Amino acid sequence: MAFLLLKFLAYLLVQSIFTIYTRKNGMTQNPSSQPPNPPPEQLPWGISYLREDIQDLRQDLRESIQGVRQEIQGVRQEVRQEIGAVHHRLDETGKSLTGRLDETSKFLT
Repeated sequence: MAFLLLKFLAYLLVQSIFTIYTRKNGMTQNPSSQPPNPPPEQLPWGISYLREDIQDLRQDLRESIQGVRQEIQGVRQEVRQEIGAVHHRLDETGKSLTGRLDETSKFLT
């Protein structure tokens, strides 16, 4: 999902750079008379900005993933504690029932 977002953002950036370049140089949008992309030597600043944006997005994604992992770890710990409490209650209930059954069996014999 994040890869598709990055790819889409890169496409938009390249398109906007090309549009700015063609308007600045007075070029028409006639594909038969103009090359589809501006010369590479005139785009390094755009590629540099794109690279920085992609790096920022990747860092944000890493931070988001780390936050989600921490939240999941917290939920796991809470679930373990709850399961431990349920096991404890079941053990106590089992002991109580065993004691009652023992008393009942003494009265019946």
